[in-house]
Amino acid sequence: MTLPLDRVIGGYVKLRDMKAALVKKQKDEMVVIQTQLDKLENYLQKYLLDAKLQSVNSEAGTAFLQHVASTTVRDWPAALDFIKANDEWSMLEARVNKTAVKDYIEQNGGCPPGVEYTEMIVTRVRR
Repeated sequence: MTLPLDRVIGGYVKLRDMKAALVKKQKDEMVVIQTQLDKLENYLQKYLLDAKLQSVNSEAGTAFLQHVASTTVRDWPAALDFIKANDEWSMLEARVNKTAVKDYIEQNGGCPPGVEYTEMIVTRVRR
């Protein structure tokens, strides 16, 4: 049995459009949910910081603070020149090693050239 190409192509286009509409609807709904999650996370973080707590337990779960660090190389030639000149090969991966960079900052009072270090406190919730 052979189906007319108009029906096959038309059916495909119709399903593709239905899929796109569902994806858009889901994205729109996710924005609302993510906004609510962000507000609750901000509330919990303020609560924990104001109370000088690292975590708080409830029957529903545990909210806790966690330090998250990242490094970003803004100038690869400068960073690589520094690593070579100072024999700091422990900093080098496919990215600079954030633990080695943090250690360097603690020992030297600042970032190596070409590297940006960011550390923030985030709030996590476990069931």
